[in-house]
Amino acid sequence: MKVANLRDFFAFSISLFVCAAVFGGQKTPKPATQEQESFMLGRILGAVEDVGGGYTKEALGKLSSINKDLEKRRYALRTNWLCHRYYEETLLKDGKREDAIRVLEIAQREANAQKETAELLKRAGAATQ
Repeated sequence: MKVANLRDFFAFSISLFVCAAVFGGQKTPKPATQEQESFMLGRILGAVEDVGGGYTKEALGKLSSINKDLEKRRYALRTNWLCHRYYEETLLKDGKREDAIRVLEIAQREANAQKETAELLKRAGAATQ
């Protein structure tokens, strides 16, 4: 009887989550395609090359634009992390400590959300078996 209650609770929780996503003000971004992932990684590496070549201002402009574009699709965690890492590093090189801390906080929130999602999926798989 406990398993049935747990399944009902899980189904209700998922339904509530889906309803909140559908009726909430934010749309869930679509996953990025492999082509979009590759293109984004190329943009990030181009900005990293600018940093390495001493073109910090250009790199900041590119990384800022990339950061905004990352919100439009669900990119792989590694893609988000790479952008945040190099954006933060470039901000520090340019002396913008507060902005760098803000980017690190965003990266931390994203990592925590990813971890929580993985744990929920793991528990859901264990509950249905």
